Amino acid sequence: MQRKGTDVYVKRIGAEKPLQLTQGSGFVCCAAWTSDDRYIAFERCGENAGIFLVPSLGGADRRLGKAIGCNGLSWSPAGQLLVFSDKSSPDASFRSVSHVGRRLQPHQLTFPTDKIVGDQDPVFSPDGNPCPL
Repeated sequence: MQRKGTDVYVKRIGAEKPLQLTQGSGFVCCAAWTSDDRYIAFERCGENAGIFLVPSLGGADRRLGKAIGCNGLSWSPAGQLLVFSDKSSPDASFRSVSHVGRRLQPHQLTFPTDKIVGDQDPVFSPDGNPCPL
């Protein structure tokens, strides 16, 4: 049976074949490298949805938390803060949420009003401050 979904691959300079880093069902998107290039955060949508972290040279991925939707990830330049979009419920607006360091408890950064799409695709400026979209 053929597996349906997408995955994250890396290809080392000089290597012939790419290395598959993710395995699972669902759509994988929004890969974001840590500043030290040791890890890649990504979002998985559909079955087993959430935010994940995987070593960039291969290994098991680690779920950082659940998230509704695949709407972008961004690491702070120092790599201490991972920001992503999430919802408190399917009908709520998207808000920017962060994970700090190895702490797995998310922290809400923005508080959009009801009945709007909300905040998506967070990005840091080069000086480390989140950029308003």
